[in-house]
Amino acid sequence: MKKKRKNYTKAKNLSFNNPRDKFELDRISYQNYQRKQYTNEKSIDINHLENAFHNEIYYRAMKEIPLQEKKVLYLAIFEASDLENVCKTLKVSKSEVIRIKASGIKHFKENVEKYKKMYPKKNGGGTNG
Repeated sequence: MKKKRKNYTKAKNLSFNNPRDKFELDRISYQNYQRKQYTNEKSIDINHLENAFHNEIYYRAMKEIPLQEKKVLYLAIFEASDLENVCKTLKVSKSEVIRIKASGIKHFKENVEKYKKMYPKKNGGGTNG
């Protein structure tokens, strides 16, 4: 409990405007997510698709994707919704859903490559989630 309070206090003093602070907030967020995994809490939802990944590189890569792209990927992959249902849920056209999904996949791949360069030791290790 003391450790959790320490992370909360530290996170409270950080700012998303500072890149170093943002990185530290992401690290704390990932640690909290890992704790939830050990307590078997289900934390994957349409707004937090990154929680599907156990590998930190994939987690960070998905976390940076814009929310609309995460929503389309979540509905298409985790909910296994067809194109028409995704369109109805998000109230966008079919062509827009196709474009958003392709953009989300592209951004995810780019982010994974970026983080693999930043964290070369984590390249091959871990599980994909």
